[in-house]
Amino acid sequence: MERHRMAARAHLIALIFALTFATALAQQPPPAGAEQPAPASAEGGQAPAAAGPEPVFDRFMEKMRAGDWNGCAVLMHPEALTEFTEIFSAIVQQDASGEAAKHFFGVEKPEQVTALSPEVAFARLLGSIMDSQAGMREALGSATAKVIGTVPEDAVVHVVYRLTMTVQGATISKIAVAPFKKHDGVWRALLSGEMEGIVQALRSKMGG
Repeated sequence: MERHRMAARAHLIALIFALTFATALAQQPPPAGAEQPAPASAEGGQAPAAAGPEPVFDRFMEKMRAGDWNGCAVLMHPEALTEFTEIFSAIVQQDASGEAAKHFFGVEKPEQVTALSPEVAFARLLGSIMDSQAGMREALGSATAKVIGTVPEDAVVHVVYRLTMTVQGATISKIAVAPFKKHDGVWRALLSGEMEGIVQALRSKMGG
C-alpha cells in the first residue's frame, strides 16, 4: 500500500510539473518594479545575437514545439537542470518499488537515477511527463512566441514575449516572461518563477 502511495505521489507531482512547465511562462508577470522592455531592433524585429538571449529563446521554443527534449536540455542552464532533476530524483528514490524510476527516467532501480547526467535526466523526465498528458504535445505544437523585448536584472535577462497556444480547443494569448542567464559566455534558460516556487516547496517538504 505504501509503495502505491509513493508512486501516486510522484505521479501527482509530475502532473503539476507538466502543467506548470507548459503554462508557467504564460502566467508569470514581468518582474516587479522592472523597467519597460527594451524595444527590439528595427532590422528583423530581433536584437543582435550577441546582445541578448533572444536567439536562444527562439531555439528553445522551437525544441519545445517539436518535442525535442534533448534539445531543450542542451539549452537549459546547468543550475536549472541540477535543481529540477535533483528534487525529482529524490522523490522517485522514495518509491522502493522502482515503478516511478522506470516510468519517469527509464531505469530499473531508483538508485540508478543519480547515475544519469542532469541533461539526460531532464530530457527523460520531461518526455515521460509530456507523453503521459493527453493533448499536451498538441498544445505545445500549436504554441507561438513573439519577442517584445528584454528586461535585465543583475546577471539574469528576462525575455518578455507574447505566448499564444491552443489548449483543449481554446486559444490562449498572454504576455509571458522567460529568464535567461549566461553559462560560459552563452545564454541558457532558467526555471520559470512558478517552477522555481514548486521546486522550493517540494524541497522544504522533504526537509532539504
